Amino acid sequence: MLNKHNFEIAPFTGESGRSSLPLEAILVNPQETVATDGIVLVKVSASKIPAGEFPKHDGFQASDDFAPFLLPAASAKDILKLLPKKSVIPLAQCVAVDAEKTNENGRACLLVQRPDFQPLNIGKESGTFPDYQKVFPQDSPEFSLRVNAHYLKRLAQAAAAFTDTRDDAIMIHYYGGANPIRLEAERQETGQRWTALLMPLRDETAPRHTLPVAPNGQGKAFLLPAQKFGSVRVEAQSLEAAIEAYENGVDDFEWQEDPGDDPELLRPIVATLEGSDEILEELESLC
Repeated sequence: MLNKHNFEIAPFTGESGRSSLPLEAILVNPQETVATDGIVLVKVSASKIPAGEFPKHDGFQASDDFAPFLLPAASAKDILKLLPKKSVIPLAQCVAVDAEKTNENGRACLLVQRPDFQPLNIGKESGTFPDYQKVFPQDSPEFSLRVNAHYLKRLAQAAAAFTDTRDDAIMIHYYGGANPIRLEAERQETGQRWTALLMPLRDETAPRHTLPVAPNGQGKAFLLPAQKFGSVRVEAQSLEAAIEAYENGVDDFEWQEDPGDDPELLRPIVATLEGSDEILEELESLC
C-alpha cells in the first residue's frame, strides 16, 4: 500500500516554479509514486504492508493492484493533511486505493484510516507522465558512498546561500573508496570560493563473514592509514593471519570473545567492510 511518504514528493512536481515540465501531478502506480519537474526526479516505493491489512470499510475494497494514474500535486498535499505526522502504528499512515472504482473512470478512489471517514474521490490529472525509467542509468554505478543526509542538506543549503552563480550551482566531487566528498561553490561578485568536506558513513549493510584463526594467544590490532583507507581496523593474532583472512575474502576485522571457557575454541573474525587490492598491498608491505 501507499503511505504518507509516497505523497510527500508532491513539491518536486511542475508546481515548483522552476520547472521545464508543467505537469503538476505525481504518477501513482502499485509499485511506487514518482514526481518530476524536468530538473529533478524523485520516486518512493510503496510500503510492504499489503492491502489485506487495511481495515474493512463498507463500499470500499483496498487493492494491491490498480492501473497507474496521475494525482494532482495539490490533492497529494491535501491527503497529507489527513494523515498523522507521527505514529507508532505504520498502518495509520497508509492510504488505500480501490482498484475497481479507480480504474473505471476519471476519478481516483482513496481512503485513509480515520474513524468515520469516507472514501476520497479525487479527479485524476490528464496528460502523459514522462517515461521516467529511461532516465535512470542502466549500468552499475562506478562506486557508491553513504553520507549523512542531514549534513548533506546543511552543506547544500549553505553553499546555495553563498553562491551568486546562475541556478545556485555547486560542484560535488567524488573520490571513491572511503574518501570524503567535496562540495564547492563560488561567489563571482567577490571572487570567493566556499569548500566543504563530508565524511562517508560506514556501510553497515556490507555482507558479514566468519573466518576462524589460530586458537589461544592474544589478538593484535593493525590500524591502516586513515588518510588512505578511512581507518580500516584489522584485528587478528598476527599480521600474517590478517593477510590470510583477506586472501579468503575478509578485509576488515572485529575481534569477538570466545563463546565459552574452552581454551581450544577458535576465535572468529568478522568481516564488516568491503576491501580493495590497495589494503592487501599495504598489509604485505608491513610484513
